[in-house]
Amino acid sequence: MKLRSPLALAVVLTLGIVAVGCGKKDSADPSAAAAAGQAATAKPVTPVATHTAPVSHDADAAAIRGCCASLRSEAAKQTSPADKSKYEAAAATCDGIAGVVKSGGATRAGALGSVRAALRGGALPAGCN
Repeated sequence: MKLRSPLALAVVLTLGIVAVGCGKKDSADPSAAAAAGQAATAKPVTPVATHTAPVSHDADAAAIRGCCASLRSEAAKQTSPADKSKYEAAAATCDGIAGVVKSGGATRAGALGSVRAALRGGALPAGCN
């Protein structure tokens, strides 16, 4: 059989190269074998449940209650009725907010800010610091 044109020769050679190149490849590639081995031995990822312990606000509430007691003590020391009523009002506010702090609805700093506002310019006693 005689080939009649260079185009026919090119087609035959191209088909031959493609046929040889598309043969089944061996998996002798070490990186592919290592990856396959790791995938087979890898443990499945299990989700870890994260539990957070409930935050106890008892210490902050106790500090606020101590502040309330200091406010009552300071109210008893006042000689001016206006100052006495300021400290008594601040102590009442303090009592109310101590429960909110214990439940976690307010922070200690926020509670002290409310007590300071209730004092309307009076100085916080040392038990509130």
